[in-house]
Order: sequence, then structure tokens, then C-alpha cells
Amino acid sequence: MVRATTSGGVSTESNEANATTQSLAAAPGNLAATAVSTTRINLTWDAVPGATRYTVYRSTTPGGPYTQVAVVGGTSYANTRLSPGTTYYYVVRATTPAGVSPNSNEASAASL
Repeated sequence: MVRATTSGGVSTESNEANATTQSLAAAPGNLAATAVSTTRINLTWDAVPGATRYTVYRSTTPGGPYTQVAVVGGTSYANTRLSPGTTYYYVVRATTPAGVSPNSNEASAASL
């Protein structure tokens, strides 16, 4: 509610209004990275209710900075064309009607 103040005094209270804020999307959980060849790492994670897509990020440094490598509709991704013997670090974000989630846990694997 609000009141207006003028030189003539203070008005009565306006009608009451309310709103509910949207909650942020939950971060994907249980991100796991598994090296399956010298140039491929498979990623899997738990679904986020209402997610319409997931964005996969990668770094060669723990904790980032991360670079976007893919946008997928499901809960897995095969990262290919990697450098043999390199350790890669990943996080995933979910996009829902409520917005974009924080990063998932970080998972890492070294291509074989």
C-alpha cells in the first residue's frame, strides 16, 4: 500500500498489491565426467525439474574460467576432439522458465 503526500495533507492508503518472486532454477546435481578414449569425455548429470536445456562449460584449469562448449536438451553430453592426456574441468547450468541456474558441481577427467 502507498499514501500520497501533498501540501493539502496525506491521502488514504491505496489498495493492497502483492507479488511473488520467482525462485532461481536449481543447479544440476551429480555432474560426472568419464574419459572413454584419447579424445572423448562423456558427461552425465541429474535432471532439473522444468529445464528446457543445459549449457555445458569446460576449462583446463580447476575452477575456471570456463568456456561454453555445448547446449543440449538432455542430461548427457559427449565432448569429443579433445587433446590426449589433457585434464578437462566441466560445469553445467540449467535453463528453466525461472531463469538460468548456478553452476553444477565441477567434474573433471583426463582424456586417455
